[in-house]
Amino acid sequence: MFAAAPLVMVWDWRIFETKKSETMLKLITFPPAFGAPSMSPFGTKVMCLLNMSGAEWTVHYAGDTRKSPKKKLPVLKDGARVIADSNAIREYLEEKLDVDFDKGLDVKQRATSYMLIKMLEEHSYFIGLIERYETEENWQLVRHQIFAKAPKWVDFLLANKIRKKMLGQAEAQGVGRHSNAERLAMVKADLAALRTVLGDKDFLFGAKPTGADATAVPFLVTLAHAPSSTEISRFCAADKVLMDYIERGKAAMYQGLKA
Repeated sequence: MFAAAPLVMVWDWRIFETKKSETMLKLITFPPAFGAPSMSPFGTKVMCLLNMSGAEWTVHYAGDTRKSPKKKLPVLKDGARVIADSNAIREYLEEKLDVDFDKGLDVKQRATSYMLIKMLEEHSYFIGLIERYETEENWQLVRHQIFAKAPKWVDFLLANKIRKKMLGQAEAQGVGRHSNAERLAMVKADLAALRTVLGDKDFLFGAKPTGADATAVPFLVTLAHAPSSTEISRFCAADKVLMDYIERGKAAMYQGLKA
């Protein structure tokens, strides 16, 4: 169950300090943006998993990742334990809370779930990243979201470095080397695969959401709701089957989350 927490100063690195006295699970992630509970789909994914787990948890928002164990967010704190990376957090929750986010799935379905998650996180994600950081209009909106609570000198020193870093990651992964038209074709292929698995079911593997849905819904939201309208976001938003799926996912997994 989600417990509301005060908004922590976005650029306060002390949020990563561990305290053994803390008993409630604490998620540290980027703040809400562009209609999502976290600017990062990985952060929203963990929020969904925490809600699905039934655990008591709270969220604190951060923007400076330099003190994070892996220099990225989200991070989960459990007393003196700090778990970085959304997939490591999932594994930790399954072990600590004795939950199975893929309960009821057979071996083949679990394999399909794993492949869908990898497609979304290691391919579709980078298309959404480019949408945010490449075009000047979107970048300025993202920049404002990142640095709204930061001192102006932080914006001046870091903004363009962050933009260059993010686009560099997309180029190193490979997606960033393609044209807009080629990336649109990639999105169409990714969504067609997702739609095929979904079929006429409420969720990817049946009547209830599983681990793959906790990833798919936030990542689809990122693609469909770019900071400003793009060809890719319009294509995604026009897919009624997937948009209806997103709404079912939000109703089932976004309880208490603020967008």
